[in-house]
Amino acid sequence: MPPPVNTAPLPTTYPSFPQTQPDPAVAAYIEQLERRAENAERQLQQQSHTFHTPQHFTSRPHSMAHSSHHSSPRRPLPTPPLQMQHQGSYKHPKFATPPKFSGRMADAQSFANACRLYIGGMPEQFANPRSTVYWILSYMQDDMAAEWRDNLIEELYQAEQVRGEPLFKTVEEFWNLFMADFGDPDLQSTKILRLRTMTQGTKTMDQHVQDFKNAARGSGYVGTPLVEEFKRSINKALREKLSNAETPPVTIQQWYTRTIASDRQWRKTKAEEQLYAGYGTGHSKKTGTGSTSSQPQGNRSQTWRTGTQQTQTQQNIPTNPAPARDPNAMDVDRNKRGPIICYKCRRPGHMAKDCRSRMDVRNMSYEEIINYCKGKMETQGFPNGDK
Repeated sequence: MPPPVNTAPLPTTYPSFPQTQPDPAVAAYIEQLERRAENAERQLQQQSHTFHTPQHFTSRPHSMAHSSHHSSPRRPLPTPPLQMQHQGSYKHPKFATPPKFSGRMADAQSFANACRLYIGGMPEQFANPRSTVYWILSYMQDDMAAEWRDNLIEELYQAEQVRGEPLFKTVEEFWNLFMADFGDPDLQSTKILRLRTMTQGTKTMDQHVQDFKNAARGSGYVGTPLVEEFKRSINKALREKLSNAETPPVTIQQWYTRTIASDRQWRKTKAEEQLYAGYGTGHSKKTGTGSTSSQPQGNRSQTWRTGTQQTQTQQNIPTNPAPARDPNAMDVDRNKRGPIICYKCRRPGHMAKDCRSRMDVRNMSYEEIINYCKGKMETQGFPNGDK
C-alpha cells in the first residue's frame, strides 16, 4: 500500500536572504526559486484533487503510471550567483588591527587611516554606523584619548536615550569631529618645516628619499624649489659629486635615482675595502706539517681582524733590530753626573719637589744670594766670609 500523500498547503512566504546591500544577481536568483516553488505548489494541489477518495490509494490509475514512466526529467535548479556560492565557505583575509591611540597629534592621521583600512576590508561587519563608532572608540584607551572617549560616550548616551536619535548618522561625521579635535590644524606648515629642516646625516639614501617624499607630499613644493630642498638635505660630498658630473640630474626623479645609485655604490666600495683588508695576510694559515688549514666560515670576521693585526705588527718590526740595552746603564750614567742638587735651596741630596726649606734660591737676586752665603759661612766658623 503506497504511503498517503500529504495534502497540506505549502507556505506562501519563504525566508529571504539577509543582505546589507541588495545585489541584482542575488535578487534574480531568489526570484527564480520563488517561481519554482509556486509551480511545485500548484502541481501538488492538482494531484491532491485527483486522489479525493481512499480507493485511489489502493489502485494506481493507468494514466498516472504511464505518465510517471514517460514524464520529462526534472529541470535542475538555477545556479546561484558567485556571491552566494562562497557565502558559507569564504573567509576574509586577516587584517592588522589598528594601534591604540593616545591622543598625540602626530598619530591622529595614522590611526584614522588604520581604522579605515580595517573597516574597508570587511564592510559587511561594519554596516551599522553606531557599532562602527563604538568599535573605533574601543581603541582609544590612553591619556587624552581615553578622556575624550569618555566624554563622547556620555554625549552618545544622551543622544540615543534622551533625544532618541543617533549622534552620528554616518561614520564620516565621527571622523570629522575626530580630526577637528586631534588632527593638525595646519598640516601643510608642519610638512614644510619638516622638509626644510631635514638632513641625510648617517641614513642611507634609500631611507632619506622615502622620508623626503613623505614630507614633500602635501607641502606644496614642486619643480625647482623641491629639487633645491633635496640638494640641500643630502650630504655635501654626494651633492658635489653629482653637481660636477658630466650630465648632472635635473628633475627630482633623476636626483632620487642618481643619489640612491651613488650611495649604494659608495657603501659597496667601503664594504669591499674592509673585506679585502682582512685578507692582507691570507685567511688560511699553515700548520706545523706544512699543510694549509682554513678556519670555518663562522670565524671569518675574527680571521680578518687577526690578519690585520699581524700586518700592522710586521710593518712595525725594523729590518735591523737594535741590540738589547743594558739595564744597569742608567745607573752608571747617573753616577757619572754626580749627586743630585736641589734647584730650590741649592743643597745636594734631594730634589726641589722634596725640599723642606722655605727659601727659594730661584726667586733671589744676586746680592741676596751673596749675603745668604756669607751668613751661612759665618755661622759655620768663617766670620770673615772666607776660608
